[in-house]
Amino acid sequence: TMFGQGFGRRPQFRNKDIRIGYRISFIDVYTGTGATISYKLPSGKTEIVDVKIPAGVKNNDQVRIEGYGDNSIPNAPRGNLIIQLAINNPAGWRRDGDNIYTERTVDVFDLMLGKKITITTPEQKNITLNIPAGTNNGVTMSITGHGLPQVNTNRRGNLYVKIYAITPKLTKDELTKIQEIKNGIDLRT
Repeated sequence: TMFGQGFGRRPQFRNKDIRIGYRISFIDVYTGTGATISYKLPSGKTEIVDVKIPAGVKNNDQVRIEGYGDNSIPNAPRGNLIIQLAINNPAGWRRDGDNIYTERTVDVFDLMLGKKITITTPEQKNITLNIPAGTNNGVTMSITGHGLPQVNTNRRGNLYVKIYAITPKLTKDELTKIQEIKNGIDLRT
């Protein structure tokens, strides 16, 4: 048995939804943002609405504001306003869910000897990343809790940094010294 079917009632007509696009910055994804958005109704009237966009939203997420859509049909409830978000992705960063990814290049000696490098996150935080001596080229290192926030939680994703090495141009004398070190290593193995 089905309940609540409402037999004999006429369907409730409602005005149409209005869909608009709105662009936010990557920083806004970290903090959430408030926005005052103006848009045109089909009647030509301009409507203004204050919108709260939560932290952690993703590209193409939608925010729905009830009762701010079309009002062309009199005596029928207004439609909704549906705001589709577009996020400006900063150069050199990629997002996957709540995790963010970037790459850094050091020289091959930094991988052999170890080095501390500074990563400036998209939210402008400086984080020191320790590259241990003997790190391999192409390794991905993770920094926990410095990714993007999850919507409506206090949890954050991770930041991942892929490390690449470049080989510097060396003089003949420098190459000879490196060959001597390499020969010494070969004898120890």
